[in-house]
Amino acid sequence: MIFAFENISKQENFVESTKVEKLPDGFMRLQVCPTASTMIRYWRTGQEFENFEFKDFDVVRAYHAKDKYIISTGVNHSPEQWVGKIAKNYWMRDDGIEFKSIFEWLSPKYMKDLQEGRAMLMLDQSHEGYQRSWLWNYFHDECTKYNINPKAIIYITGNGEADKQYQTWCNTHNLQNRMCVAPLFHFENMIYTTHEFGNFRGLDVAPTFEENVEYKTNNKTWTYNLLQKRQRSHRLWIYKRIVEEGLLDKGLCSMQPFIQYNTYMFGNFMTEEEVEELNKYLPLEPNGEGKNNFSDLIYIQKFNKDTVLQSYLSIVSEASFNDEDLTCFISEKTFKALASHTPFMIYGNRNSLQHLKDMGYETFGDFIDESYDTMADKERLEKIIDNIKQIDKIENKLAWYKDMKPILEHNFWTLKRNSRDLAPQAYIKIQNAWREYFNV
Repeated sequence: MIFAFENISKQENFVESTKVEKLPDGFMRLQVCPTASTMIRYWRTGQEFENFEFKDFDVVRAYHAKDKYIISTGVNHSPEQWVGKIAKNYWMRDDGIEFKSIFEWLSPKYMKDLQEGRAMLMLDQSHEGYQRSWLWNYFHDECTKYNINPKAIIYITGNGEADKQYQTWCNTHNLQNRMCVAPLFHFENMIYTTHEFGNFRGLDVAPTFEENVEYKTNNKTWTYNLLQKRQRSHRLWIYKRIVEEGLLDKGLCSMQPFIQYNTYMFGNFMTEEEVEELNKYLPLEPNGEGKNNFSDLIYIQKFNKDTVLQSYLSIVSEASFNDEDLTCFISEKTFKALASHTPFMIYGNRNSLQHLKDMGYETFGDFIDESYDTMADKERLEKIIDNIKQIDKIENKLAWYKDMKPILEHNFWTLKRNSRDLAPQAYIKIQNAWREYFNV
């Protein structure tokens, strides 16, 4: 595979776009492609995988690219922010000018080479898992408008369900020329790498099974931890249910005060009285977790070691939960639990546990009722609350924890193997799409 860049030193494309199209939070709409950047780094450092070879890799300047090359870019946030004016409820620039469609920012050379089958376009949303019902229409409508074969488009996303969703959409519309849609849980590798090199970077590392046992044997240990930094409606509702069920003093929770406007879920807002009552307990910041003054990058890399040691179960409050989100996104939060030798429940999208199993991990069905993973969102929340209550009733939680040693150690070594020895399946899909499109 050959990657072409307008700015080869920074591995950037769509350079003209980055001069003017900044999102309201300060991030660029289009940025360096994280998957291309990672693959190139592996190639340059001689990384070897059991299931993937960096064959015929190269990086070239855009004006040197002749044929058989990939134009790559990262896309930030949700589709209505990075797609452009074609999107429903699209965003505008600070000066009130509409964001162009991504395809409008392609240079004349890039556009011509895409149209004539000499190039592919890779759009990478692997940092997020946002999905919208109109997204596949957008891609195919733009391909039709600009006379580009959809097979020339590679879309990488943190939505683990995206490939199945896209194939269903294509079948419904009887389309033969299809994009390469490659789900990628980007944070798996990032979290293991953070752990492996944490001591050298002055960061904390994930606790071992032995450290967990030693602490839990000699110190008071809470039933669960529930760490929630950025406020999202589903996070406010699990906090509400925790309080209502008298479970707040059974665990370590982080939560900041909130307002009624942010509580809409399941077709309802919390009442003003409920919000006022719930805010009486806030802020909650065990071991300093949940403070808003942590930058996102620092927070992402924190293993919250003290909190994990002080609790038997991690409730992973993922970034997405509601079924209407049409996604299954697994972030760094889940992979931290896998690295930390801690049993967990995922308060996230339906089928999250199944995706982990597909990646080689084991879950805790012999110790925790994991039927919640396939339930509708409202029932999923209630089942997780019920599970916390049942686990809290276990008299010898230390023995319960120790019995999970084979699973916990298997998951840590699977995380290591998936990060060191095996390339993500997304890499294989991308390489296969490249070979099929260019017949190489």
